[in-house]
Amino acid sequence: MQKMQATMAMLALLVHNAASLRLGGAGCAHEAAKGCNITSVVIRSGRGFPVQLEKTGDHAYEATLCEDVPDFRTTVKLAQPLFDAGLDCSVSGVPGGATALEPGASVTLEVMAVAKPRSKGESMTTETKIAVKRLSPSSDSAACKVTRKPSAFEDCGYAPLLEKQRQQAAISSGSAPVAPPPDPKRRL
Repeated sequence: MQKMQATMAMLALLVHNAASLRLGGAGCAHEAAKGCNITSVVIRSGRGFPVQLEKTGDHAYEATLCEDVPDFRTTVKLAQPLFDAGLDCSVSGVPGGATALEPGASVTLEVMAVAKPRSKGESMTTETKIAVKRLSPSSDSAACKVTRKPSAFEDCGYAPLLEKQRQQAAISSGSAPVAPPPDPKRRL
């Protein structure tokens, strides 16, 4: 039994090393080796629905909210470098909750991705601008139509948020828990 476990462990190590060589020696995190770059920007309405978002440059995004969407939430994900790269990544400038926007107004978020060396050295900062505008009632609503389908990866990040909102909405101060229906097999 122990020989079989040792053999399986060795086989797993060999497969991992072969995959690392095919990916340029960086394993599964080959994209993360490039530094602390922003890999994903997701803008959702305050209720969790997708919002039209376009990448307009290397470090620039533009989101368009429909006139009936009063607020939005922003999620930014960073690439995580390999441990031996010696970098710690952080992000700032992302609002912690919903950001309200008046009809016809716009706001530009300045998101900073910082790569700080663990040893001595200067931090590298990359600024990304996210322009968010809300259409006015007289604007053409075609501009806010979501033209891309969010991936399952993007949707997964909002599942816990939406579940929490659903549970909070289900609990109100004036309602009592609903009793389960009686068991039809059990009659007294």
